[in-house]
Amino acid sequence: MVLFVGSMIGTFLANQYRSGLLFLALAVLDAFILISAGDFTFDRDGVTSQCWIGTYRMLWRDVRKMETGAGVLILIGDNSRFVIAPPSGWSGAQKGDAWRLLVQEMVATGIVPSPSRTAAYKWHRNVRLRQE
Repeated sequence: MVLFVGSMIGTFLANQYRSGLLFLALAVLDAFILISAGDFTFDRDGVTSQCWIGTYRMLWRDVRKMETGAGVLILIGDNSRFVIAPPSGWSGAQKGDAWRLLVQEMVATGIVPSPSRTAAYKWHRNVRLRQE
């Protein structure tokens, strides 16, 4: 992000406004990625994502299909979408347990992942938990 902001400032100072707008857009996208990064918790009931912009949860019983693309896993319900970061980026001692639980739930429900071009659009839909 620092690189994009620095490049944006440099291009504006050089009166290269079109290039500056490109770096501004990249800086905004990078900022979104930073604030949406967080922790995932897998349990017997579902999966939860907690980050700066909110807490999201999808129950296994609500999953109707699963899509993959660019390493991202998308759980899709009737009117919901839950994004799981690429397993290659997972960390922590529980990584293997989380993967086994995810596979176990997919096998139990008979859901087979399908490739998707839109899986790379990493946003949740209708799975945000309400703040009380």
